[in-house]
Order: sequence, then structure tokens, then C-alpha cells
Amino acid sequence: MMASCPVCNKYNFEEDFDLCPICLWQHDRIQENEPHFAGGANDLSLNQFRAEWLRQNAISVSKKTAYQPA
Repeated sequence: MMASCPVCNKYNFEEDFDLCPICLWQHDRIQENEPHFAGGANDLSLNQFRAEWLRQNAISVSKKTAYQPA
């Protein structure tokens, strides 16, 4: 059963504990069913990991768009 990465939604897991090569979330069904739970396959909870992923991507996007050459 393939499952989409719950963090970036850009990768489909084929097996439990697969690692997303895009955001580095490790597929953990317990953490995905209980997104507040930290300490499974991933040190951070799914909620914490998502927040960090979004924060890092917002910084990355803002840096790319901050400089506009004339």
C-alpha cells in the first residue's frame, strides 16, 4: 500500500519506515495516526516536523524571491 508523504506530499512511500528523499520524514504509521506523538521513527512529532519543514521552505522561498536583479 503506497502512502503519500504527510509532510511534503511529494513522495509516495512503498513500505513502512521508508525515508522521504525530499523532506527526510521517515514513514511511521503510528506518528501519522497520532501526529502529536514524538519519539517514534522520527525524533519530532509529525506536527513539529511539518511546522519545521514549512518554516524552512518559507525561508528558502523568501531568499529566492528577495533579490530581484535590475
